[in-house]
Amino acid sequence: MYQAPALTIISDRRATGGRPLVDVLKRALIGAESFRREDGRLPLGIHLREKDLEGAAYLDLALSVAQITKSARADLFINSRLDIAIACNAEGIHLPTRGIAVVDVRAASPILRVGVSTHTSVEVVAAANAGADFVFFGPILETPSKRNLVSPRGIAGLQVVTDNEVPVLALGGITPEVTSACRAAGAAGVACIRAVLEAPDPAIVVMAFLSRFGG
Repeated sequence: MYQAPALTIISDRRATGGRPLVDVLKRALIGAESFRREDGRLPLGIHLREKDLEGAAYLDLALSVAQITKSARADLFINSRLDIAIACNAEGIHLPTRGIAVVDVRAASPILRVGVSTHTSVEVVAAANAGADFVFFGPILETPSKRNLVSPRGIAGLQVVTDNEVPVLALGGITPEVTSACRAAGAAGVACIRAVLEAPDPAIVVMAFLSRFGG
């Protein structure tokens, strides 16, 4: 089974307080250094999700982020864009619930890890049966990105889906303080956007996440 990152940072270059996204992510990677796993990789993943970027602009950003994740030995996932995931030699791709089929990703690139967004137990089971390496599940708590779209699932809702044969990463309103409860509910990891990207020092927040999750 794939060892998913304990913490995944989902990117939003508009949430960095005007700082360059790559600079913020560099600092976040530094915060994970003392939690490096036995296999030499960081327990921190970067999920590049910049939906308003297309073509060359998205590829340029992906290549810049890939440069720092490769150097740090952290997993990089590209949201939805299989072509860009392959072009920047990312470790994986993340798919929406209704998007490219996992089997089509495998046909194009057997080495890519595949994550799938899920909001219900039925979707988690479907993703697991399709061969996903991990799933995002949420929102756990209320979050601006899902407000009025998907109701919060809560820790109890998370606990229901973690019995499936696929690592479940909790997201939606996740902070370091919520992380311990997610782990106790069976989550293989957690994911966030603003908790790290908006922080004055992303490294400190990453350390707070990983210390609670155990790396």
